Amino acid sequence: MNDEVLDAVKIGIEYILLTVFVFFAIKAMQLRDNYAIEMNTRQELEQAAEDKMTYSLYNTETSLPADEVLAAIRNFSDEGISIYVDDMGNGSDMLWSHAMIQSVNKKDKEKCSQKWIANHLTMTNYYKPYIVYDNVDPKEYAQKIKTGNVNRKMLKGEFVSGIIFLIDKTS
Repeated sequence: MNDEVLDAVKIGIEYILLTVFVFFAIKAMQLRDNYAIEMNTRQELEQAAEDKMTYSLYNTETSLPADEVLAAIRNFSDEGISIYVDDMGNGSDMLWSHAMIQSVNKKDKEKCSQKWIANHLTMTNYYKPYIVYDNVDPKEYAQKIKTGNVNRKMLKGEFVSGIIFLIDKTS
């Protein structure tokens, strides 16, 4: 009879130890999940702050000279940021996308060169910049901005995917 009681006590202790182990394992997983959530939030906030600093020049009501358009194309087009200019100075528009820059087509490669851009962009023009978020088509958004269907306050999102430059005819 003593052996049966002793076996029952041992089984009870084993279950208690197993329960404690499972409890701590669950708590460790919850702690890991909470840490991962905090790290992801931190990275998102850091990326948002970096984007804000990087693209702050283009998030303004102030018109920018064509030199800044040229600089934006040079600095951002190969980073996956699409750049749309609605009027190069001769009435034609142009969209530089990551796909265009990576293209093997000789004409596309030529249009991405600084020389070609400087020769085709009227350097005396001024442009109003708009930032585009979340892979929205810059050309389509530019048309909405021109017609008044979208204003600067509506242009918000998770990540920057493009910059629109609309010619400022008042400057």
